[in-house]
Amino acid sequence: MINLLPPKYRQTLKDQQMFRLILLLGGVFGIALIALSVFLLVIQVALTKERLAQEVKLLSFEERTAKENSTLGEIKSWNIKLTNIEAFKKNRRPVKDVIDELALSLSSEMYLFSFSYTPSIETRKKADEIVKTPAIVAVTGKAQTREELLSFKDALQANPFFTEVVFPPSNWVQPTDINFSFQAKLTAPQ
Repeated sequence: MINLLPPKYRQTLKDQQMFRLILLLGGVFGIALIALSVFLLVIQVALTKERLAQEVKLLSFEERTAKENSTLGEIKSWNIKLTNIEAFKKNRRPVKDVIDELALSLSSEMYLFSFSYTPSIETRKKADEIVKTPAIVAVTGKAQTREELLSFKDALQANPFFTEVVFPPSNWVQPTDINFSFQAKLTAPQ
């Protein structure tokens, strides 16, 4: 095929064809840039959403950790309190045990009128020195005879539960129907 067009017109056709090609390539390139921009924007939104979700999880974890730490601190506090209570209970004699020991030493004709119990006390004299006062019981009652009262006193003195059993001299004045009183210290629990 022979091209009979004048060279100027042929040049114009080539320029138009080149212009269309550049326009087409520019459009494809522009669409590719827009698609890439949209894709990058979607990725950025997804990453922002993921970052916010991770921040919420982190805050939840921090709150839970703080709550668990406070709970752990509270548990430790209760453990210390319970340990102190247990130590207190080990160092104290229950009043029921004191009354039971007194009842074992009483004869059937003796009666107790009053019972006073003073628990042991620990006082700190210096930084490392602790002075412990033993528990004390004071009892009043009635015995039929001196012999009963004497056997009661001997039973109390023989009982390892009591120490320093003191019967005042006024207990021994009357031979019968004796209103007596005594005071005794309790031994430390084992």
